[in-house]
Amino acid sequence: MHSQKQTRSVGQGVKTSPFHGGITGSIPVRSTNESLALQGFLHLKEKSRAEKRAKLSDVLLDGFKKSSNKMTTLPYKPAKLYFAKGDLTKEWYVEFSFLEPGTLDKYKRFKERLDINRLKTYKERFEYGKELEKFINEKLKAGFNPFTAVMKDDNGDFKICTQLLKAKDQLGKNASKVTQASYRCMYNRLVKFIEERKLTYLYINLFTLEHARSYKQWALHERNLSVKTVNDSISHLAMFWDEAIEMGLTQINPFKVVPKAKKRDKAESKDVRFEPFTDKEMLLIFPWLKEKGFGDMIPFLAMIFYAWARPIEILRLKIKDIELDRDLISFKKGETKNSNAAYVQIVDPLKNIFEEMKLNTYPPDYYLFSDNYKPGTRMLNKSLPSKHWRLTIKKELGIKKDMYALKHTGNIEYLLKNKGNTNLKWQQMQNRHSSSVVTDKYNRKLGAYFIEIGDVNFRIL
Repeated sequence: MHSQKQTRSVGQGVKTSPFHGGITGSIPVRSTNESLALQGFLHLKEKSRAEKRAKLSDVLLDGFKKSSNKMTTLPYKPAKLYFAKGDLTKEWYVEFSFLEPGTLDKYKRFKERLDINRLKTYKERFEYGKELEKFINEKLKAGFNPFTAVMKDDNGDFKICTQLLKAKDQLGKNASKVTQASYRCMYNRLVKFIEERKLTYLYINLFTLEHARSYKQWALHERNLSVKTVNDSISHLAMFWDEAIEMGLTQINPFKVVPKAKKRDKAESKDVRFEPFTDKEMLLIFPWLKEKGFGDMIPFLAMIFYAWARPIEILRLKIKDIELDRDLISFKKGETKNSNAAYVQIVDPLKNIFEEMKLNTYPPDYYLFSDNYKPGTRMLNKSLPSKHWRLTIKKELGIKKDMYALKHTGNIEYLLKNKGNTNLKWQQMQNRHSSSVVTDKYNRKLGAYFIEIGDVNFRIL
């Protein structure tokens, strides 16, 4: 008698899973019709020949029906979210069952939680749980087998920074330069968080909702970013993770369900970085930069103060964008925050600075600011202005405000020094606001509205 044989059906491998830190799987071993028939035949071997013939056909038919049913049935029972409705005190989990190898009807149950019980609200926990349920069912459908799952480690190929960089690059393939720059900024910010938290060893599929929430707190309080900037960052990172899922690099998107930051989240730590500079601070900053050997940085800062331009926009400007004969600065389409083209006027103090830079002696395609803040063939490294400002003004002078606060200071100076002669429409266009209503709201937020004091009468006390 020949020994019992088995055949193996191998499913398509799955790249990673959060359950086992990056796994591959296959469909389990299943017995064939022949093995059932042989088992039945061996069972009847000692009986009479007539009885054997009579019953063997029944055994074969019964075995065929059973094995045929099993062979056309999925080797698993779908995942389902289990929870006590309205109760956060009891454990939440997603459960699925998988056919044990070598059996036809014995299923083993598996439970997965993935930090779901750390969520504080019913809505967050339910949304995360349904996403986890969907993910597990998709992976089971693709051939994931928990019995043959093994850890995959290709020399760090699944480390979070490496995989997220792939997703970021893929997402930015057909994006504009401005969008690509935004992606790089968001990616670098997350890398900074990962390095500070010593998480560089972490696989991307093990970056959980708890990590995402920690990132939000880090950005709000340690990096002291604005609520809007933090929420923009969360939205971008959710896009990165969606792309990573599409690429098969991970399965769960922790930033999809992390709560957005709210203004009250910043209430505990007052953000002074963008408060306008006082007159005393303005009188300190620029002589100090010259004394410390950073005088060449002043024209860059003057663009923020006089032209109300954003640092990244200034870095993209070329000599040909400065039209001194018409007193205009041309911001090209696709190179501004809202990607719209715009013109702003060059006010006299800024024109004097441009003339001192002798821009007419440089080729028109040179960047306005390159190495050492001089015109050149390559754009100035975008991190240098912030770095130099931090080392000189923040660290040595102890002024905690960012250089972008010069824009707000410039707006206040315009309103203050042109009392009775301000033009809201001009201020709107210089700031490149979408409407004068936005500019009026901006002025109210600055707390700035000035008239000639000589026209105001009070009694003398």
